[in-house]
Amino acid sequence: MSRNFLLKLPSKVCSTMAPNIINARFSTSPPKASALPRLPVPPLKITLDRYLRSIKPFVNAEELKVTENLAAKFGSAGGVGEKLQKLLDERAKNTENWLADWWLNTAYLEFRAPVVVFSNPGLVFPRKEISSVKEQLSNASQVIAAALDFKVKLDSNEIAQEKMGPHPLDMSQYFKVLGTCRIPAEKRDKLRLPNDKDPAKHIVVVHNNQFFKVNVYGNHGGPISQGQILGQLKDCIHDSQEVAPPVGILTSEHRDNWAKAHKILSQSPQNKAVLDAIETCLFLVCIDGPPSPDERAAPNQFTSAALKMTHGGGSRGNSANRWFDKTIQVRKNQNLKKLQG
Repeated sequence: MSRNFLLKLPSKVCSTMAPNIINARFSTSPPKASALPRLPVPPLKITLDRYLRSIKPFVNAEELKVTENLAAKFGSAGGVGEKLQKLLDERAKNTENWLADWWLNTAYLEFRAPVVVFSNPGLVFPRKEISSVKEQLSNASQVIAAALDFKVKLDSNEIAQEKMGPHPLDMSQYFKVLGTCRIPAEKRDKLRLPNDKDPAKHIVVVHNNQFFKVNVYGNHGGPISQGQILGQLKDCIHDSQEVAPPVGILTSEHRDNWAKAHKILSQSPQNKAVLDAIETCLFLVCIDGPPSPDERAAPNQFTSAALKMTHGGGSRGNSANRWFDKTIQVRKNQNLKKLQG
């Protein structure tokens, strides 16, 4: 099959679609991150003491003594440690959080192992008995509607301010949960954050490895009804009875390998448009096929469900029915027993 058609993505457009939605803004709550206390820089002596305590379980007495001498030299007056500490203090004065970018880049974006298992979490909703496929889709539409309701509250600053005791906490992460996507790049990945000037109005539904763009906001500026969402889900299932090429499984690859494949896919204008739709959507809804014999025979169904949430079951399972770079993707299985997310 030609590469131009690998990422075929039909668009399910609701008739109530309109270009305007509520913009995410800060008002009286929550406070901007710049108004909150900045992350303090620990004094050099405290940092070195913590370092020495942390290595004690892993070294013998001789190695510990050598390390203590090196730490003492590093932290001496006029030494390298003191000079670096001054640079760190200066960085803290000029940034909201001196650690945030370093942590994001080093712990996540520069980490080259696959995001599946190594970094991406997954969780399982409480068990819910489902008696029919119609009820499955109805349940999925409820989850989507609830997520959109949360988005409206978030955009309207109706989410209660989180605090630690009397102190307000930074809530900027709430505005990055929906619509954010990790973009593969060699050496260091990038983050594609929501565009406040052109906010996303769609989700992406995945079934049989086929990706559907589903517009979920109406001409009144708010989300469409649960009934309309349900109708869109039914259309997606109806139009994707054949299994498409497993492009989604590329997102589970080593990051440099996926970066190269992403670059090749992006050379096609059609694929580029599809990638944009996936990367900018509010979240993904993954509608999986029937469970495998191993999944049905699993002694602990919640453990089995958690594994499918974490990695999708591999190339013989539903790992291609995913886009692991998205911050949020909800999985709906077809065993007529429960819904996971």
